[in-house]
Amino acid sequence: MAEFNEITNATPNDADEVRENFNYLKCIYEEVGLNHIRQLKDRAIDYSSGNVGGYGEAYTDSTGRNDSVDNANTYAYFDTDKYKYNKDIEITDAFPSSSTGDNHCFITAKKKLTMTEIRFEVRTGFTGTILIKKNTVTVETIASASYSSNTYYTINIADVSLEAGDDFEVDISHTSGDFYFGQTDFVNDYFEKTSGEPHLSVGYTGSLDGYYKFKITEDQIITHTIPSGTFNGTVSSAILVPMIEDWEDGADIQFKYTNATEDSGWLSYSEASEFTAFTSEPTKLLVKLIPKATSPTAGYPSIKGVYYNAK
Repeated sequence: MAEFNEITNATPNDADEVRENFNYLKCIYEEVGLNHIRQLKDRAIDYSSGNVGGYGEAYTDSTGRNDSVDNANTYAYFDTDKYKYNKDIEITDAFPSSSTGDNHCFITAKKKLTMTEIRFEVRTGFTGTILIKKNTVTVETIASASYSSNTYYTINIADVSLEAGDDFEVDISHTSGDFYFGQTDFVNDYFEKTSGEPHLSVGYTGSLDGYYKFKITEDQIITHTIPSGTFNGTVSSAILVPMIEDWEDGADIQFKYTNATEDSGWLSYSEASEFTAFTSEPTKLLVKLIPKATSPTAGYPSIKGVYYNAK
């Protein structure tokens, strides 16, 4: 990556030339980076050490062509040949539509996620106990209580981290009233549903409009392990070129470098960025997928790979 000296007492023409040169350099890096990813999608390639040529990854599988994706610390969702923004869960064992006594609902995580709250609706004076479990281990018990009719309630739980495939169980023991725990849709940082089956009902024959909501706290990050020797120990500028598959206005991608003690801070993928110089080489690259703020499309943004360089 070229290094730029600060220009002082510049005329407007000087500034325009600098911007033009910078934009030209950025375009070159984008084309080099995209071609790099295209090659990786097809085959493994050789790399130079010591800040020459940069490094990259193509998501040919969940760990990537170069096996640099750190799955244990990756929260974005892998889908065939790309990572996408999609905090995905599924109901695997729903409540019956009408029952009394002990009942349960299993939710299985399709990806790593962390939940901090549950919201639900009760009707006609629900009484009973709500037991929340992760893989059969109790994480929260809501003691027997009487709730008002047609009211939303929030259960704040300690951060419950789920790995892909983990079960999250809501176990209900109730003696009266109605409890609703419905299906799910993707809405911003939540999974939520405002009507439909399934639900628990005691002596209730009317239509139930229910609601439940999981708050998900993990950023959608793809963590990459940088091979030792790729960059030197004094990097202070960086660029990232993602191969974008799904995009919409308002979405964003950010990245940063870290090692055991240092952090570049989040940087924009759309420009070459500077940060406080490291004192030892970076060991991790984190890429964050950010959806648009209002009514994002599920799975957007998504990327098929990244090219990155640091000087």
